[in-house]
Amino acid sequence: MRIIEDQGTKQIRITDIARQLNVSTSLLKLRFRQSRNRSMRDTLITSRLEKVTHLLKTRNYPIGQIAKMCGFSSSVVLNHLFRKKFGTSPGKWRISEQGTTRHN
Repeated sequence: MRIIEDQGTKQIRITDIARQLNVSTSLLKLRFRQSRNRSMRDTLITSRLEKVTHLLKTRNYPIGQIAKMCGFSSSVVLNHLFRKKFGTSPGKWRISEQGTTRHN
């Protein structure tokens, strides 16, 4: 879990993590799921999306730049996963959050 927290916003793959830990990818995925009740992929995506939401709230970087900073291969991939989790695009989410922030 620590590796995901430390390197989750880089374009790190599960195979890279397995290599760092000197275990097979399948064993790593199995043990991770057994201990966390969720997949490594889901955990990695969630970690990256948390960083995305933080940057959307606190910085005015273009979405494409945020995608790269958070380990997504492109803004298209980020948009797809962001919509799947939040039901809206990163740009619209940013606007709605800015509106919420102004009223608080």
